[in-house]
Amino acid sequence: MKALTKINHLLNFSLQIWFGGLLIGIFCVLDVYADKYHFDSRDTDSGLPQNSVKAILQTRDGYLWFTTLDGAVRYDGAKFTVFNTTNSPGIRSNRFANLYESADGTLWLGTEDGGLTRYQNGEFHTFSTDEGLPNNLVKSIAGDENGELLVGTNTVGRLKNDTFETLFKQPHPDRTYFGKSPNGLWFWDNTAYYRLKNGSLESHPTGGALNSEYTSVIFEDRAGDLWIGRRDGGMYKLKGGDFHSPVQYFPLRENFTSAFQDRQGQMWFGTASGALYVLQNERFVELIKPQESSTSDAVAGNGIIAIYQDREGTIWCGTFARGLKQLNREIITVLTTTDGLVSGNLSAILEMSAGEIWIAANNVSRYKDGKFTNYAESKAALALAEDREGALWIGGIDGLLGFKDEKFTDFDEPITKLLGINFEIYDIHPDRAGNLWFGTNKGLIRLGSDGATKLFTTRDGLAGDNVKIIYENGNGDLWIGTYGGLSRFDGESFVNYTEQNGLSGNRVRSIYEDASGTFWIGTYDRGLNRFRDGKFTDYTTADGLFNDGVFQILEDERGNLWMSSNRGIYRVAKSQLEDFAAGKINVVTSVAYGKQDGLLNTECNGGTQPAGVKTKDGRLWFPTQDGAAVIDPEDVPINPLPPPVVIESAMIDRQSAAFGDKLEIAPGKNDLQINYTGLSFVKPEQVRFRYKLEGLNDDWIEAGNRRAAYYSYVPPGEYKFRVIAANSDGVWNESGAMIRVVVQPPFWRTWWFAAALALSFVGLGFLIYNRRVAVLKRAHHVQEAFSRRLIESQEQERKRIAAELHDGLGQSLVIIKNRAVLSLTARENYERAFEQLDEIADAATEALNEVKEITYNLRPYQLDRLGLTKAIESMLRRASSDATEFSFEINSIDGAFPEDSEINVYRIVQESVNNIIKHADASLAKIRIERRERTVEITIEDNGKGFDTEKTRANGGGFGLLGIAERARMFEGEFEVHSTVGQGTVSSIKLPANES
Repeated sequence: MKALTKINHLLNFSLQIWFGGLLIGIFCVLDVYADKYHFDSRDTDSGLPQNSVKAILQTRDGYLWFTTLDGAVRYDGAKFTVFNTTNSPGIRSNRFANLYESADGTLWLGTEDGGLTRYQNGEFHTFSTDEGLPNNLVKSIAGDENGELLVGTNTVGRLKNDTFETLFKQPHPDRTYFGKSPNGLWFWDNTAYYRLKNGSLESHPTGGALNSEYTSVIFEDRAGDLWIGRRDGGMYKLKGGDFHSPVQYFPLRENFTSAFQDRQGQMWFGTASGALYVLQNERFVELIKPQESSTSDAVAGNGIIAIYQDREGTIWCGTFARGLKQLNREIITVLTTTDGLVSGNLSAILEMSAGEIWIAANNVSRYKDGKFTNYAESKAALALAEDREGALWIGGIDGLLGFKDEKFTDFDEPITKLLGINFEIYDIHPDRAGNLWFGTNKGLIRLGSDGATKLFTTRDGLAGDNVKIIYENGNGDLWIGTYGGLSRFDGESFVNYTEQNGLSGNRVRSIYEDASGTFWIGTYDRGLNRFRDGKFTDYTTADGLFNDGVFQILEDERGNLWMSSNRGIYRVAKSQLEDFAAGKINVVTSVAYGKQDGLLNTECNGGTQPAGVKTKDGRLWFPTQDGAAVIDPEDVPINPLPPPVVIESAMIDRQSAAFGDKLEIAPGKNDLQINYTGLSFVKPEQVRFRYKLEGLNDDWIEAGNRRAAYYSYVPPGEYKFRVIAANSDGVWNESGAMIRVVVQPPFWRTWWFAAALALSFVGLGFLIYNRRVAVLKRAHHVQEAFSRRLIESQEQERKRIAAELHDGLGQSLVIIKNRAVLSLTARENYERAFEQLDEIADAATEALNEVKEITYNLRPYQLDRLGLTKAIESMLRRASSDATEFSFEINSIDGAFPEDSEINVYRIVQESVNNIIKHADASLAKIRIERRERTVEITIEDNGKGFDTEKTRANGGGFGLLGIAERARMFEGEFEVHSTVGQGTVSSIKLPANES
């Protein structure tokens, strides 16, 4: 009793010390945000099985685990995998409550009614009252200083060698609650606080302000300080967990439900109302405001019952019934209408030499000393610029204003004289010579210091009339970005660069020249261009760029290029862009920033200048559809942790396949899919992967953010599948994950089958050899027969010519000789002599005709005089008779064949005609010769008696057909004959010819 009184006195004393000094200070800073956070929510719509998230833990393999009342959940940043009684043998209840990972990597899950579940080596096993657990309601799981498992049910026990040992039996088990401790276990009931450590139990009876009956949270931090939150409001801190030391009191009227210490040592607290606090420098900072609704359901649903920080520093909160909340620190500050701007849809941002920021929207606004001053005099301002005298120029729709000494001056007239109405000014550039240049929708304008104006358009050589940006380099040349390409103007003429010269796109929106003289050109929708030494290198989403829109390009002090687009702001290391241009890498890494980083609207504005500015303090300002986005690159964290890579599953022919360190594929299975993941929770959608199947392809395949590898066919053999991943900042896990892939060969690819096949091939080869020899012999016999028939044909032709010479020409010459003799004997009889001379003339004429016929048969003279077409037509007219009428349709085929080959074409037709006359007994024959692009097709058809083609082939074929076939073969052409007895014959010859 004396000890209790002493504790009460100490508590009262500590309250008097702390209450007065801290009460005012705490509440004065309650709404002061040290950091701004964006909260992403995940619930059943995102993949959670149920929205009560009671515990959160990241296991050493990199996965995040959550417990819900309808299953345990594993999360890789892209998908939730749910484990429950339906899909996981070994689980006895879906109502999971708490989590703990032991030193050996075993995951322990406590349930509300199903006991203690162990997850080890991919398998679940549950300990319940049937295995000796005192109660199936597991309230807490912890580890002691020796790494042994402490389990709180209706008693406190230790699990050792799968056996439970009771260490302490609570006097009031139904009203016992458990807290968190790095080593050991804190718990309490309505009578006392208890601590189990080093195998001994400490008991601290309740009393005074620390009456345990109203305790809602106990948390021991790494320094050993004990934090005690109460349902009726207030948070107590005991130094070193010593109940006899002075107590620090934080008077917050909240029902605390959770507490957590992050790696930086900051304490986080969640409440039943849904409020989230972080304690910074002894001050509570409210990050999530309490639920404003007074309904108990709303309060209970938003209450925060679990707080956790993963290895990358992200804070996660589990709620009673509203799923998960992920806290991402906002690196982008957006100044918008709530900060004093008249309009949130901005066109341009300019920093003046005096350091003040000017913003163009429907009006213009000046930002100075943290406050906005709005001016309504502007005419739908689009572009801003400062001249050498420090005056501000404002270009807009049908308007141009100057602003100096707090006074606006209208300069519309010079522009209106040139362009008329409906003009828009997108950029204003004061050059070093004192001229003002204006980029408009109707061309490029120069306004001289003397007031003279000149308009430049495509007629003067400009790449396009829609001028979006003007840049002056160190040589005084102007670089003009238009919606027709890029132009360089040296004061006299334009040199244009377009898609035809290597520019990725003609709609140019941004130009930036770095310190090395390299130009970077951004386009509206065709990516980024690097221009150096007269050569373009382009970068698009296919090369790793986040977006193909590049509205503005700003370089920070770290060597990163920051670019704006319709989908947000992104950065790329310039060193990577240079390596890509040099061919050292084939993909770059972009880091994108959107709403989770603080943007209110991801759509940035461009095409009006400046479309972003780097201010003197190093901050980057970008105009968006909803305010000015301000980024301090030096304050942007770089995630140095490479993501763990896990090969999760495999599918063979769309069926799940089991594997350990080896995946075996049976013969005949082809389609392989390997699913993998990279465990980073900072912008997980920007995690990038590369994979390869060593032995099949040794080069890395860039998979982007795709988390699966596909192979439609993998040849039999042994391979190694490797996959590596990079976090959103491009930090690669070069070791990644690996699995052996063994593709079993089908039986016909085994050694014994190969041996049998080899023997079979030897036998088959022998058979083929013998058959080939036989074929060659037959071919030789056929060739000999053909040669004999050819020789016989030639002899017959010689005999025919000899007979014609003897019977025709010879007889005519004999007649001429005899008539000449008779005329000599009748010298005195002139009449008789003249009669003999007439006979000699007739005989000579007949002899000449005989000679012509013989020479025509040897080679028709029309072929040389009139060409191939006329020669064939003449031959067909001569062949036509009363017995057989020949009709023909012939395209001109002159020049279709080399001159020395034309006779063969003629002979093919002639031989076909002779076959019809001699053998067909046809009354009608049709010849059609068609010239196509690269062929000549000859079709010869008759209505004669026809013949049996199979029988003719078996007998070696007629010599006429053999001759035609042989001549067609010499052309490398095709010859086909179709004939039926009694139904005529059709011959088709296709010969390759010169192009028509």
